[in-house]
Amino acid sequence: MVCYENLLFVQGENADEIIECFQEYSGLEFIEYVLDLVDPYGDAGFESSDTPPWGSRDDVYTLNYDGDIYIVSINWGIPYIGVHLRVED
Repeated sequence: MVCYENLLFVQGENADEIIECFQEYSGLEFIEYVLDLVDPYGDAGFESSDTPPWGSRDDVYTLNYDGDIYIVSINWGIPYIGVHLRVED
């Protein structure tokens, strides 16, 4: 079974800086940037979903980092950005 842990979700003006980082950095540098903001292995208790947490109008990018698969979803119009860790049981 696959589920997705929502590591980061930012929308509106607050998303601008993170979206710019996504555009500027390579995929691996971007994931390192996000992981500096959140700790996916800590005790934060991230929300999980067994259905993909992005919308049909989002651009979706898959990044492999250190053996983990991260999904970045961006809606350029609203704007918002989400970063999700794909977890398999």
